Amino acid sequence: MESTDDLAVAASLRWAQLGPVVPASPDVAEALAELLDLPLEDATDLAPDEPGELVELDARVRAVVPDAPDTWRSHDILTVEGRPVAWWVSATSAGQVPHAVSSAGLARALAELTGADALLLEAALRDPDRAEALSAERAWDIGRD
Repeated sequence: MESTDDLAVAASLRWAQLGPVVPASPDVAEALAELLDLPLEDATDLAPDEPGELVELDARVRAVVPDAPDTWRSHDILTVEGRPVAWWVSATSAGQVPHAVSSAGLARALAELTGADALLLEAALRDPDRAEALSAERAWDIGRD
């Protein structure tokens, strides 16, 4: 069992990779942290320990999520503050940058950036040839979110 001494409130799933968090939606995270007298994990300058390799996001995948960035950072081993993580989103002067060690991790990073469904993204990343069909199937989900 982990100590609750390191417990914090987080408005993003990425923070759960670094330690125990109380999940909260972005619009109430700060108030909840204050109410619970816990720190709020929201540092925008926290970046992976290594930059990773710049990789183009497959255009077929970007067609599924037009708001996705053109590139992402691939890592064999991804760490933040010395702790291993599967994915991360860092802020730069050019915008938000997704980092990942796998297609599952990249799907979660892209989901955080775009609000798209992580499982849909993962399916498109694993089989870009199916991305168009997956996108078409998603048309029936509009309005159900």
